[in-house]
Amino acid sequence: MTKQHNNQKDQERAKYTNLILEKERQIDQLDTEKRKMEVNIDQLDDDLHRGYKKLILLNEENLHYDGMQEENDDQERQFRFQLQDSREQLTAVYQKALRQADEERESLYEKRRQVPWD
Repeated sequence: MTKQHNNQKDQERAKYTNLILEKERQIDQLDTEKRKMEVNIDQLDDDLHRGYKKLILLNEENLHYDGMQEENDDQERQFRFQLQDSREQLTAVYQKALRQADEERESLYEKRRQVPWD
């Protein structure tokens, strides 16, 4: 083998190594974004719960309170259900993206392994 041929193979392996590193950065970024979104959803859930607690207190002070609590409880359940649904959808989307990125990374590893050393 010539030095030029070995250099080409080294460059090809380096290219795949760089692509793998970029894919790993992408995976890390997806994971970070997913955690941020989960924190945001959890914060929204906490804020929602606090808001409904305040609403309960305000309604108890209100003279026209009759029947409003049940309506508010139903609305809170509906919002919580929607948040849970959003959380599940978010998890599914990120899992799919992570799975795809991982498959692409594995494909790059395989391509790099196929570059001969001699």
